[in-house]
Amino acid sequence: MNSKRAELEKQFTNNRFTFTSVFVEFKPKQNGYGEPLLGFMLRDITEVKTKKLFLKGQWFHLSNEFKDAFEKHADEKLIGKTIKFNGFRYTQKKGYFEYRDNVLISGPDELEYKILRPTKIKAINSLVTKTCACIK
Repeated sequence: MNSKRAELEKQFTNNRFTFTSVFVEFKPKQNGYGEPLLGFMLRDITEVKTKKLFLKGQWFHLSNEFKDAFEKHADEKLIGKTIKFNGFRYTQKKGYFEYRDNVLISGPDELEYKILRPTKIKAINSLVTKTCACIK
């Protein structure tokens, strides 16, 4: 039991990285259970250590940690600011996978990436003028 726990802890510590990104917009997202959840978009998510672009963009839910980081800034002044945070880098195969012959699946080499469990969130005061044509 302890060896499995140690293996999981090692996996999580090895995949935890610091990222920077640009805040794009707040938008309510329907959850199907009643009131919509407030979410927001971060674009140009870059890993700090390697300075490589990790994701073009990702939606996040407005959790308490994000609320605490954003409370000092007005909503309209937050757009375009740099956000720095730590997160778990998660990789999975893209699409729906099934082992039957009649099911369409994506290629075995197609992967998609996500950032999970963001922590240590800071809104940095520098404005970014770089724009990404692929994501509004």
